[in-house]
Amino acid sequence: MGYSSEQKELLDAMQIMIDKAIEKIFIQTDGIVIGSVSGNIYTVKVNGQNYNLPHYGDFTVNVNSTVKVLVPYNNFSMAWFL
Repeated sequence: MGYSSEQKELLDAMQIMIDKAIEKIFIQTDGIVIGSVSGNIYTVKVNGQNYNLPHYGDFTVNVNSTVKVLVPYNNFSMAWFL
């Protein structure tokens, strides 16, 4: 069963709206601490990529620890971890 051109256009428009909404979601994912940079900045591996992220907390994080990484608006330049 195929879709008419009008149905395809409507589905495409709905997909665009869904994609825009997903961009605004606050993502939480797991990461692994692979090193300390300085102060409260650590290198954290998330989905195979390394990021230098700030840690919010008053304790030292151990290398190889699994942490919760929070990514506002799906923008890793704003990410931090607990």
